Amino acid sequence: MAVTTLLVVSGLLMLTWSLAVPAWEASDEPDHWQYAAYMHDHGSLPPYDLAHLEANEPPLYYALLSPIANDQAPPVRDIVTNAKGQSYYPGYPRLFYPSAHDLTDNWRLHLGRIVTIGISLLTVFFAFLAGTEATKRRTTGLLAGMLVGLLPAFSFRGMTVSPDALLAMFCALTTYLIVRMMRRGFSWRLGIAIGVVAGGAFLSKITGIVILVGAATAIALDRSIPWSQRIRHMTPLALAGVVASPWLLYNQLTYGDPLARGPLYSTFKDVIQPHPLFSTYFIDQFPVTLAITSIGDFGWSDVGMSPLLYGIYGILLSVVVVGIYVAARQQPQVRKLFIVIGVLFCAAMVTIVGINLTIQQPQGRYLLTVIPALAIAGAIGLEATPGWRRHSRAATAGLGLILTALQIIVLTTVILA
Repeated sequence: MAVTTLLVVSGLLMLTWSLAVPAWEASDEPDHWQYAAYMHDHGSLPPYDLAHLEANEPPLYYALLSPIANDQAPPVRDIVTNAKGQSYYPGYPRLFYPSAHDLTDNWRLHLGRIVTIGISLLTVFFAFLAGTEATKRRTTGLLAGMLVGLLPAFSFRGMTVSPDALLAMFCALTTYLIVRMMRRGFSWRLGIAIGVVAGGAFLSKITGIVILVGAATAIALDRSIPWSQRIRHMTPLALAGVVASPWLLYNQLTYGDPLARGPLYSTFKDVIQPHPLFSTYFIDQFPVTLAITSIGDFGWSDVGMSPLLYGIYGILLSVVVVGIYVAARQQPQVRKLFIVIGVLFCAAMVTIVGINLTIQQPQGRYLLTVIPALAIAGAIGLEATPGWRRHSRAATAGLGLILTALQIIVLTTVILA
């Protein structure tokens, strides 16, 4: 019953976010919708150019949304130019003209948001399953689900028309399968499932391929079998490439690049902001912005919370980190799992740093590939907090109430204010 309550609360919060945030006022939402609408109208992928800014993204999410993505008038930017020729948004941080009848005028977009919420609730459920599988305790699963579903950044992203939601769902499912493999042993059926589901993550967003690093690490750490057998067990992971091969081949034939990166450098020169690896950018601006946006960053990545709210979440994070350290020292049975999660996190960070070498985007959404795995580690860490296990039900319920209350505060003081 507790997991049902978690899903209901998480779903209601995301639905509230969806109603509170006007249509199109989420990062790149118009461009994501345009991709899906193009697939509906033309039955093909859009060309990657200035008129279709998201066309380099894998197509799976847009294909799911395409049946409803039609007959939607494009949004009109609420922008004016003064006598000096300077343009500005009078309703900033709102970028588009508000509609007096948002729900009816933009009902297809709001329906797309509801579909996205359904996908995001699966992410919460798979995080619950993975946490439960990790320790065989439902409370661990509930904590993992809470740390995902009640995080402001996830609730906002989880209702936004964006492939990030489908990416998170496939990565959560893959994480569950990896934990299951570590707990119950490798089987070819499980290995094939991991490869296929990881392929779904890759077809949702390119960064989804990072999840395979966790699967390969889990197999490599199985010291009960020789290396030759471990390598054979990794072969099903190649199915991820097979699943994604039609899209990769399309890109190669169309753009001469399987990931369609060429047009980014030739057409979108204005978004290129190189940062050398050893520049001060990666010391000061990058880590702070990444941390803030991983907790909560809304609108067009220009609406944040108060320092006090970030501080509260920072304290909770500190407790989790200390708990993970304690669990790693006191519970040898979780160390292998922590290694897998740590390697997966490092792989995701390498990807984010790689992106920021070319484009300045230190955004927490790039960590959605590892959020479910990090939530498992966090849940185990919380249960290692002194006295937690003796009062696990009350402590878990109390944390759920705190996280829910914090989200309501964020909604009322940041979004609805």
